[in-house]
Amino acid sequence: LWFWGRLNLDSSGDVIDHLTPTLIELPDDTVPKFISAGDEHIAVIEKYNKVYIWGNNTVGQLGLGHRRSVRHPEHLVIDRSIVNTNSYEIVLCGYRSTVILTEEGIVGICNENTTNIVQTVCDHSFRIDTLATHWRTNFFAAADVCGFYYVLGKVNDIASLIRVAYEDIADGFIDIGTPCVVYQTKRASSGIQRIINSDVRDPDQCADHVKVADLYNSENYSDIQIKLSDGVIYAHKLILTKQSANLKKTITENSAEIKVMDMSNMNSTAYRTYIKFLYTGIVDLHSIDNIPDVFSLAEQDNNEKLKSLCLHIWNSELKQENIVSAFHKASTLKLQSLINDCGGVLCQHLQYILKSEEYNALPVLTKLSLLTLVAMHSKESTFTPQVLCSQSAQSHSAG
Repeated sequence: LWFWGRLNLDSSGDVIDHLTPTLIELPDDTVPKFISAGDEHIAVIEKYNKVYIWGNNTVGQLGLGHRRSVRHPEHLVIDRSIVNTNSYEIVLCGYRSTVILTEEGIVGICNENTTNIVQTVCDHSFRIDTLATHWRTNFFAAADVCGFYYVLGKVNDIASLIRVAYEDIADGFIDIGTPCVVYQTKRASSGIQRIINSDVRDPDQCADHVKVADLYNSENYSDIQIKLSDGVIYAHKLILTKQSANLKKTITENSAEIKVMDMSNMNSTAYRTYIKFLYTGIVDLHSIDNIPDVFSLAEQDNNEKLKSLCLHIWNSELKQENIVSAFHKASTLKLQSLINDCGGVLCQHLQYILKSEEYNALPVLTKLSLLTLVAMHSKESTFTPQVLCSQSAQSHSAG
């Protein structure tokens, strides 16, 4: 580890000054793997993830529990009563502040408000894995494995990570004494240059860390609302576009940013079930009344898992009492898989069905379709085409 330049230790003029590269010795001759230089202090992570820190400590920014400046690398010991972690992953030096990230994704901060590393509060379900800080200001940002961004703020006087838009993060690093590094620029319709973040992590990386189910209908980080006839669902574009090809097309192909999706013309129970499935993988229905609508949404999305779960509930719950209405609904929506699975129950209870009021109220074509399905599934030789014609004729007269 080599150092050259000037490190101001305090306002009295005490400095560490090296005109040429000078070897900095770390305790136990350990090997450094990461270095961060702030305005007036330095931090190093060695190969076993121990942190050594030194420099100006006027406001306690070194996190060592005191405000004495330190001329040589000193071990920053983890106080597990404050930050429950085994090791650090990242340490960054800003202006009179130090920010750390633990292997568990916990973010800690030490600045003029404390002489120790203090754990920040972040009510999120996504694991923080990236930090960035500015050497001339206290500004720092964090990003999680799914590409959400956060800045430091206060909630009830507690240091907290607050989710913000990418543009807010970019603006924080512009025109404050550091070269502006632009990953990619595009000219907006207004003619103003805008930084576009095209390096968002693959959402599939979230699988091991994200408790997506906890975010269902949660206002936390919600950036889109789904309007239904009986209320709204608070949703998250990242999750919807990852889980649903149909919703991805709706959200991403719209030229204007969508804040509200109006689905008030849909069956509200079925649509809630569909959205909840995207978050939880569970079909939360206790009857088959809404299965056809949910299955229809699954077909539009080509979601085989959802279709399979719907078919399982459908076949488990088909009974003499509901078979006619179930068949009618499936026929109306032209859901052939559901229609076909009605055949066995229709055959089993055909005599009861033919005398029921529900059957008599069916449209003629639906009756014919029902009888045709029964004929296809019937294993009894006595059920001949002539019998089918006879039943069909009765249906016409009843109609």
